[in-house]
Amino acid sequence: MIIAAITVPHAPSLRFWRQKIATGCTVQVKHTNETLEAHVALDDNLQANLGDRIFVHGAPVQLAFGETLFLRRSATLTRASIFDKLWVRLKSIFLITELYEVSFSPTLLQRPTPQTGYLK
Repeated sequence: MIIAAITVPHAPSLRFWRQKIATGCTVQVKHTNETLEAHVALDDNLQANLGDRIFVHGAPVQLAFGETLFLRRSATLTRASIFDKLWVRLKSIFLITELYEVSFSPTLLQRPTPQTGYLK
């Protein structure tokens, strides 16, 4: 009797409960005049998927202007359940409008003319 198991490494998981995974991570925090940013890279080649949550443990970081800091911290990756993933998909349909940038001004915008380029 031959029993074969087929595994698909990147198949979506259909968990009905949340799963917590404790791992380490590297945190990069950068504070310059162009940007204030933070990046987290999880150990063990873990990737966050739709609806997953990452909690980085440790004290808050304070940087002086112009500094870049690399830290090793522990983190908890909480894998989303199928219900969490469906909820995120549903919410994203209605929250897409938050990405639009709209400005309101009391005057009308003026169109350029061929002679001057722009009206004054």
